[in-house]
Amino acid sequence: MKLPIVGEAAPEKGATEWPAPSATNAPTVVIHDARGGMRDRDLLAALREAGWKGPVLLTLEGAPLREPLPPELGPGELVRGRGVALVEAAMEAAGPPVALGAGAARAFAADLSIRVDPGLRAGALPPILRGMTVDLTLREGWVSVLLPLMEGALDAAKAR
Repeated sequence: MKLPIVGEAAPEKGATEWPAPSATNAPTVVIHDARGGMRDRDLLAALREAGWKGPVLLTLEGAPLREPLPPELGPGELVRGRGVALVEAAMEAAGPPVALGAGAARAFAADLSIRVDPGLRAGALPPILRGMTVDLTLREGWVSVLLPLMEGALDAAKAR
């Protein structure tokens, strides 16, 4: 079975490059699912059900929007945009120690960057994810694995 190539061929706005990842107000932990934004939302819901209560920045591809997360996913902020605009919007909304989504993964230099990827080929990834480096790749977003990793990274950041 062939996997479709998702996303545009290049960054929008006539840009030839993605913005350099920012370390300013960067989250400590960034998690993104290579399969797409709705899975990032589902992963956040699973983390909340498992007891994660801290503020989160959730970035999704879509029509530009910036608003508080809905109560079932909050506290935190939802940012949407397309391509370069999503990355820039994520940079503007920096602050929470945990961020989810490809926009956040592209926007920030986090202490711990986790990619959930069941084994997609590079060509099947949206352009926003191509060429990115990550600290750890998981085949699935197992909350039992993610929560200890998140807590360990946040504890290490606090100890500095």
